Amino acid sequence: MLGGGNPVGGSNPAGTGTSLNYIGNHAYAYSGIITDNSSGSAATTALKFATGTAYINTKIIITTDEIGAQQQFVQIILDGQVILKHASDSSATSNDFFDQPFRIIIPPYSDFEIKVGAGANIDFTAMLIGRVYD
Repeated sequence: MLGGGNPVGGSNPAGTGTSLNYIGNHAYAYSGIITDNSSGSAATTALKFATGTAYINTKIIITTDEIGAQQQFVQIILDGQVILKHASDSSATSNDFFDQPFRIIIPPYSDFEIKVGAGANIDFTAMLIGRVYD
């Protein structure tokens, strides 16, 4: 049995928070709304968890409520190393922040973290869905 996260019948079935949740051979994480104003870096943790004995083939989607030209930042960190670092804005010339999902394999026994940031008060959400393989 895989561990971690909220059980489906628990008091928080949507499982918002920083942890990873498991249902059978599927994994998911929903950050809920994260507000950030870190002035130029990805500084606020949206998701953070450690994996067990299985690896997870994931799709990660990060959204914001920003429709102007404020910069937005994301970092995906695996075992303390940045494996994806992205900055963008939502202006007409640079709307690539939404070229998603990010597809990542998370190895067994890994520490995983997604950090987000913005140049002004912006709400983010981070969602991870994946298939678990033993």
